[in-house]
Amino acid sequence: MLVGFSVLTTVLLVYIWPSPDSGWEYYTEPCIFSALEEVNVNNITYSLETYMWRDFMPISPPDGKPLIVIIRIHALGVEDFPLSTKIERLWLIDELNIISTLPTEEYSVNGNTLEMVFRNGPKWGPGIFVDVIVKLNDIDFGFCIKAVNQTIHRTD
Repeated sequence: MLVGFSVLTTVLLVYIWPSPDSGWEYYTEPCIFSALEEVNVNNITYSLETYMWRDFMPISPPDGKPLIVIIRIHALGVEDFPLSTKIERLWLIDELNIISTLPTEEYSVNGNTLEMVFRNGPKWGPGIFVDVIVKLNDIDFGFCIKAVNQTIHRTD
């Protein structure tokens, strides 16, 4: 019985790991387990919005393309997103599976919202729900915010 469990675990680990060159890795920090959906720092309330999908268009591989994640961090209470606030890391949590990546150069700031795109994620879903957590740093203060039960969509 234990051997069957080991084989199943090995297969699952192989399935959830993205390729080594994708930039996604297994990495945790304590803040991901205590992250809040809104965090107030210096009278600015930060919140997280996400959209995720996998592409299954006819030109895609039969098992679809890797996950794309778009996050929007809203800084309520100010007109412009604070230049001192930086994204340090992003996590996706699918029940017991945790995967993480560093910020990308694919971002924009519109008013009080910072948007960033993460590509080549794991081939999870589509149609499943994951928690998304982002660690932010504001000069010398780090904090995590989360968006729970976010759907991984699909395009056909």
